[in-house]
Amino acid sequence: MSVSIPALVWYANQFDSTTRAELKTQLRQTESAATVAPQIRPESSSEVVAVKTQSDALRDYKAGLSTIDGMSALISDIRPGLTEGEAELTVTAYFLAQPKAIREDLANSLWRAWVVSTGGESNVDRVRIRLVTSQGDKVGGSRTIAGSLIYVDD
Repeated sequence: MSVSIPALVWYANQFDSTTRAELKTQLRQTESAATVAPQIRPESSSEVVAVKTQSDALRDYKAGLSTIDGMSALISDIRPGLTEGEAELTVTAYFLAQPKAIREDLANSLWRAWVVSTGGESNVDRVRIRLVTSQGDKVGGSRTIAGSLIYVDD
């Protein structure tokens, strides 16, 4: 299957803040009747807020990426990461064969989409991705110091 990686990167980069807000609204509207359980904030037991769970965010993320033609040629699996707020993406050999600049652009786009899915725009450095091979070797993702610092191996 042939996929235009520059086209995917361009598509992902088209989401300005207005579009991201519209996308979040659309994702919420397409969710089933399931509701997010309220959770008590530790600092104020009288204040109840709705929090998006990791499984809800992963579901939204997978649904969003599945709408992009050819994404399955680049990402073979998405699952919860090692820490809260982290998504682990298994990349394909086709992804690894691309020039580093293209992989970096795509990784940044994948991270931005994950931020939108988690609702983590207010604290982007806590939202992370981890890119791994099918053997589990890490080949990129968020840096330790901040989730927004994305890299890919040479």
